[in-house]
Amino acid sequence: MSDREPTRVLFVGDMHLGRRPTGVPEAIADATPLGPEEAWRRTVQLAIAQRVDAVALAGDLVHQDNARFEAFGHLQPGVEQLAAAGIAVCAVAGNHDTDSLPGLAGLIEGFHLLGSGGTWSEWVLRRTGATDLRLVGWSFPAPHHGSSPLASPPPVADAGYVTLGLLHADLDASGSRYAPVRATELQALNYAGWFLGHVHKPQPIPHPGTPFYLGSLSPLDPSETGLHGPLLVTLDAHRVTEQRRIPLAPLRWAHLDWDAAEIDADDDLAERLLARVVEFAQSLGDELREVAALGVRLRIDGHPAEPARLERRVRALDTDLLSTALGGMAIFVQKIEFRATGQHNLSHLAERDDPPGLLARQLLILQGAISVPGIGNAPAAAAEWMLAARNQLESVDRAAAFAALDSEPLTDEQLRDLLVRVGQRTLDRMLEPLDGAHETP
Repeated sequence: MSDREPTRVLFVGDMHLGRRPTGVPEAIADATPLGPEEAWRRTVQLAIAQRVDAVALAGDLVHQDNARFEAFGHLQPGVEQLAAAGIAVCAVAGNHDTDSLPGLAGLIEGFHLLGSGGTWSEWVLRRTGATDLRLVGWSFPAPHHGSSPLASPPPVADAGYVTLGLLHADLDASGSRYAPVRATELQALNYAGWFLGHVHKPQPIPHPGTPFYLGSLSPLDPSETGLHGPLLVTLDAHRVTEQRRIPLAPLRWAHLDWDAAEIDADDDLAERLLARVVEFAQSLGDELREVAALGVRLRIDGHPAEPARLERRVRALDTDLLSTALGGMAIFVQKIEFRATGQHNLSHLAERDDPPGLLARQLLILQGAISVPGIGNAPAAAAEWMLAARNQLESVDRAAAFAALDSEPLTDEQLRDLLVRVGQRTLDRMLEPLDGAHETP
């Protein structure tokens, strides 16, 4: 046991000051501050209230160089408040702020930039009667960096301190242009902890010493679901004793599944949908204590009695009107994904000599059937369709309108699933009864 006081550090993932969260209805965004600037303000207040010893920022503080002046207007007051409270601020530069952050750091007193220019450097905190902390960091020298930060050896662990690593990098992503580094190599350095920026979705907090992504301080788009906020790390003697995420982000995104079998095609869909979303929000309880707005992406799945009719009614909903409030928190539906399909006997349908029969045979093959009447080599046919679909998707990705989007190609499994879902929904429309009468294939 040590008689030294614990040292506490607040680690902050990607902030992207100057970026407006996407997907939020304009009326809600204008009425309530939901962006990274508000999350940073809350983080500063938390650090002062908790009387932490240091705040460590894991890169991409600024979204783009053209946002540096706006970012400076938010970053500087926060750092000055922390400095006035005796709290040190350290940071590394990420791939978004390689040019802007070094300049901003030079203008803000009390701001320590680690690893400038793609080197390793350290900052040491010593307090009488407290655990000594050494923070080691590396900063991006340019927006793209294809080699590992460990190409230049970082400082070795020192038994006289608790050494923590701060890094903005692509973990276990060989060939990446964003400082690829292996988790096993970081762990081999025997630091007490590695705290990473770059990936915005927060990872579950692992055992101390295991490298992991902090996630964005506050979500920036609807894909960034889950709890967002800084990580409070407590050090005692020669180790990390506690790692706790503080969910203070003003915006929360969630993806919600809804079984279409629970929905009647004649229901007031808007009313049913909002009731379901409010019920979900209530189930989250204290997780939403600091949340000012909850955005939901709804996925309707399952096998309703009239899938084509239900899909048309869902498509007719105006998501701009699907919002409500719960205890002062705004709740809105950002997107509805309709994935429900009918339950069809594909083998039975495949015996028909008409378009639904042909589509049923194709679906059987995509789902793995080896032999289907009327189609000689089923695996070869499936491979041909998959190749044609992939070529079509790649031609869309290459279009000028989408050239700026950084999208990953679908895996074979994802592509097959997409083709099956589209085919099933097309089959639903083909078999939709006329005049409302049900047809049994």
